[in-house]
Amino acid sequence: MDIKKIKSLTSNGALDQCNVKNAQVGSNGYGFVYFNFRDISIDPLFRKWSGKVCGAGAHFGDFEGFMALDEIKCDKLSNIGGLMNDIKHDLLLAGSLKTLLPDLEFGGDEQLFHTLLFVMTPDSLFFPAVFYYGASGTSLGGWRSKKYEMFPKRTREEFNFSPFDLDKDGLTGLIEAQMFALRKVPVSDFCGIYSHDLGNALMCVHNGVAFIEEFGYDYDEFDVEIVLEYHGYDFEQDKFNYRKMVKRAKLKKKWVN
Repeated sequence: MDIKKIKSLTSNGALDQCNVKNAQVGSNGYGFVYFNFRDISIDPLFRKWSGKVCGAGAHFGDFEGFMALDEIKCDKLSNIGGLMNDIKHDLLLAGSLKTLLPDLEFGGDEQLFHTLLFVMTPDSLFFPAVFYYGASGTSLGGWRSKKYEMFPKRTREEFNFSPFDLDKDGLTGLIEAQMFALRKVPVSDFCGIYSHDLGNALMCVHNGVAFIEEFGYDYDEFDVEIVLEYHGYDFEQDKFNYRKMVKRAKLKKKWVN
């Protein structure tokens, strides 16, 4: 992982330059570069000791201006206001992540997705963060400045700020910019099974439409197949191995239990 190159990419993003190949986006003077945690180039230390900073997407504050940007297609929703606290909106953001990170897998025990993020602010503040969907919905995480000591010197000396040091206005500016930047990216289809305290939820985007189906605690491949066919999946044409997805979700749940 070349931290100086990543810093350069975030600077380019802050100039509103989008490069899907490099998972680089930007908006409002902020630059963002995303990484899949499965990427072998990532320093394993980035998988440790991060904490939640705040909610994001539909789980953060008032986003009337953002939500009114344009119509967001969500199944069975008839008005923009209804999206404010609806996780289907966040599934579309996850679809943009899938475009930036084609190998990103979705689903798990209280985790739909989990990505590493590097941020450059309009004030040239550079820091790492985590963007994920967990038990409390879509969230931004990160490390306090004192935790940077765990990183190699060549890495930590590039960081000059922590998202935990942002005030309310700073967090609002950051989250707004991140959401606007992701909305510039085309939405890709994805599907995952999110396990939670009340059971299991099939969470998907197909042909630009987000949908969620709750299965409860017990479900099998047949239950998943019926729902996907209802939403227009052609398994041969879409080249989607839903059986593999179900098997992976059940294994992850077994490991946790």
